[in-house]
Amino acid sequence: MIALGTATRPGIQPGVRPAVAALLLALVSLSEACLHEVPVTEPASDHAALEETLNVEQLEQLLWPKTQDRWDPVTERELVALEDLVVTLLERAETGYFGPAKLARVERLLAVTALELRVVEVRLDPNGNTSGDQQGEPLWVLSEPAHDRRGRGAYVFRIGQLDPRRRGGVEHLLQAPHSRFDKHTGALALGLFVERHVGVQPARALFVNSSHRYRQFDGTRDPVVPPSRNPADAAHRVDHPLARVTAVALRKRPIVVVQLHGFERDSALADPEMIISSGERHPSEASEGVLRRLRAAFPKLSIAQYGVDANRLGGETNVQGEAARTAGRCFVHVEMAETPREQLLADRAARRRFAAALLGADKKELRRGCQ
Repeated sequence: MIALGTATRPGIQPGVRPAVAALLLALVSLSEACLHEVPVTEPASDHAALEETLNVEQLEQLLWPKTQDRWDPVTERELVALEDLVVTLLERAETGYFGPAKLARVERLLAVTALELRVVEVRLDPNGNTSGDQQGEPLWVLSEPAHDRRGRGAYVFRIGQLDPRRRGGVEHLLQAPHSRFDKHTGALALGLFVERHVGVQPARALFVNSSHRYRQFDGTRDPVVPPSRNPADAAHRVDHPLARVTAVALRKRPIVVVQLHGFERDSALADPEMIISSGERHPSEASEGVLRRLRAAFPKLSIAQYGVDANRLGGETNVQGEAARTAGRCFVHVEMAETPREQLLADRAARRRFAAALLGADKKELRRGCQ
């Protein structure tokens, strides 16, 4: 996973498994960084590289690889450890700092969850595209190992301050819970996440599913089964790993969840090209703010607000929306027809405007609009 030299560093004990030891070395490098800047992940000269540099396609393959996916039960012990691990990474992401005790705890949690944690930089060209040679910001990537992919989801965290003027403030959690079903939503969410746009506070984390939403325990896919009865549906099952982790994160951290979905337009229903929702029949200040900014940024698109000028696809049964309301947090549900999804995927300037609309809320909108 990460190359490792033979020397040891503080907080790492002899006998630690090589992959975990390499990870901990990378985290120690982050821990020693200046706390007022994006943490430095350059390893000491006596070690091989402790990070991976990937392009966005390689990172996508790490998160939800284009291979045969499966869905297996996750034990309660694994779920609790995953909750603890993700919240710990969220808590430490702003400073990038891990003391010896936290490093040891991360190692134990990784052992229980059997997931892999990497320090990754995504190659960007000078224009911010994801196919060039310039490196972007360091990310922590928590994902399933290649030999044990069974639907536990994938979780990416941006390290460092998002905006020095808003230290400790509300942060965005971007999600694509149906990445293997809603065409392009995973790739779009990943592009929005790794591209840092001038004037836009980027999302702190990205959560995506890793198994198809209709995957059953016997390996088949059954689109006829209601969403709540599909065990792999991350947006409709409270016991799904992604749903469990999100619910705990919402209780523990000041975050707003922005979720991307795709739908097929019905000409008979005169569907718009995008539908924005708070997850309830009534809009929130947060969903209204996103709608207002999207309409200004994309005046030629038909964009509706659920409960006002659209009567379907409002995410009312979405379990992340329910968890956000329970925690008094904001939740914004974004449904997109295929044409705008394809346009956004192909056009960086459009993605920049889209990111500004989704992530451009002010403090009032986030703190007062979702209670």
